[in-house]
Amino acid sequence: MYLSTGVEAAAASKRYEFGDTINLDVNTTLLSAIQREGLAVPLNLEYSDLHVHQCDYQSSCATVVMLDCSHSMILYGEDRFTPAKKVALAMAHLIRTQYPGDSLKVVLFHDSAEELPLGKLAVTQVGPYHTNTAEGLRLSRRLLQAQRKEMKQIVMVTDGKPTACFIEDSLQQPHRTLESLNVACTKTRWAVIHS
Repeated sequence: MYLSTGVEAAAASKRYEFGDTINLDVNTTLLSAIQREGLAVPLNLEYSDLHVHQCDYQSSCATVVMLDCSHSMILYGEDRFTPAKKVALAMAHLIRTQYPGDSLKVVLFHDSAEELPLGKLAVTQVGPYHTNTAEGLRLSRRLLQAQRKEMKQIVMVTDGKPTACFIEDSLQQPHRTLESLNVACTKTRWAVIHS
């Protein structure tokens, strides 16, 4: 085992193909050349002699999915919350089946934010709430800080309309859309990318 971006688990050797990671299996490569030419000096290597170790890279990642459950997610008869729940359930299935060493948490954000057990996601409904993105980010960051994973990420599923944030412990409706995001990112290494 070797540590790199993820965890590298070595597997059997295979003939090198264009695009493979060059993790040369020196013993098998030399043995292939000797079998082809016999033991002679100099030993001529050909492309077909090259063998590489097959590797399976397994990540160690903590993910928080933030789901906006404010009223705007069902506004004007358009249900955006059901597809958002499907995204979270699909990510949970993918992580559970393909990346069992990873973790997934779900955060609902509205006037405030709360961690939601995955088993309750299917019955969760949108409420008469504002969109307090800042509180959702604060809780998500706190959940990630408690995880001992190499990589950490937040996936936010929202209609993109932050309408409220806590300023001096009071729920406010900011005049600028990005103000609520900036409150969550003040004095941290986190950044908000908005296009």
